[in-house]
Amino acid sequence: MDVLGLVIAVVVLAANTHVNTAGIVLLDQVAGHTGGTVRKALVDQGFKNQVVAHGAGLGIDVEIVERNPRIC
Repeated sequence: MDVLGLVIAVVVLAANTHVNTAGIVLLDQVAGHTGGTVRKALVDQGFKNQVVAHGAGLGIDVEIVERNPRIC
């Protein structure tokens, strides 16, 4: 989603697909659909450095946002 809450890309994968694989596919979709205009992606802690590195290769800065333990 973008900052306005509009969907940029959706990927549907099997339940046994690793979250990093899903993140890589989703980044590819975002890069392809936006023509390289997306420069930043915020993801949760389920994503690992492999997704961050793939995003960097696409010109997207992927930031893993940690959960605030005081909120949950």
